[in-house]
Amino acid sequence: MRLAMGLLLAIWLCACTNSTEGYIDHGKVSDLVLGKTTYDQIATGWGAPMSSSTLPDGSRIVTYPYIWLVTGPVTSIAGAGSVGSTDTRTGELSLTFDRAGVLQSYREPR
Repeated sequence: MRLAMGLLLAIWLCACTNSTEGYIDHGKVSDLVLGKTTYDQIATGWGAPMSSSTLPDGSRIVTYPYIWLVTGPVTSIAGAGSVGSTDTRTGELSLTFDRAGVLQSYREPR
């Protein structure tokens, strides 16, 4: 029984890993530094944005697909141990760069 549960968990984790490919997660966002991080650094590390717009003042707004996990309460089940729920949510992460390409602000979905 434990072996079967372990195999199911491994399969589920692999499926989750593949489904998040191409998304920016909160771990990457926490590395952003306003006034320091540049567009070139982001484009090199994250790849091309999903969309990009240049405003009349020369600033640029770019959008990346974003993913985050919402965890629920953990419950103990006899024979299975602790089991919890996780909900995967997606949205768009918007970043604004000045005309010099320096990050001025960003907005995470909630």
